[in-house]
Amino acid sequence: MIEAILIQSFKEGDQQAIKEILELVSKTLLLQAMKLTKDEMVVEDMVMVSFMKFFIKKDEYVYYDLKALTSILIEINRNTCFDHLRRLERENKSKSEYRFIAPKTDQLEDTTEIDEECARLVDTIKKAIPKQPDKRRLVLEMLIQGKDANEIARIMNIHVSGVYKHRDEFKKYLKEVEGIDPRDLPYPFNSW
Repeated sequence: MIEAILIQSFKEGDQQAIKEILELVSKTLLLQAMKLTKDEMVVEDMVMVSFMKFFIKKDEYVYYDLKALTSILIEINRNTCFDHLRRLERENKSKSEYRFIAPKTDQLEDTTEIDEECARLVDTIKKAIPKQPDKRRLVLEMLIQGKDANEIARIMNIHVSGVYKHRDEFKKYLKEVEGIDPRDLPYPFNSW
């Protein structure tokens, strides 16, 4: 297909055009994903997720040729890979970082005890949330759901600094009332 016709057909949702565009750009995106993630098990997923993110909002982007379309897809793919890496980093940090147990390490025999200590800590935190004032409780629940401060501020119609204030007040509560050092919070609480 001629490039202009291919792009127009793609914009109109033509299945053959979508397939052709994917074939034309996939090698570039796969190489980029491999370079960023260094994990051949996820590169195809990264490219497909990126392409789907683009396709869902394809009408919001300005592109008249394959070069511009490829540039947009490369940017989306880069962000998708970085999101994946950040998620892995958070998960790995939560699994490997048991700083809250450091003073007790000589008392703990194996990882089962460490897991139990972590579960006890999470349970204490979850029980403390309902004890908070309504707005703070809502902020904390949205943080647990993975919403960022800007999104929470928009939903609650408050300033972003208000979100951080509620978060910090809860950390202060944990330290003063529950005896939990905020630096020792396990995932997802440590990502706040």
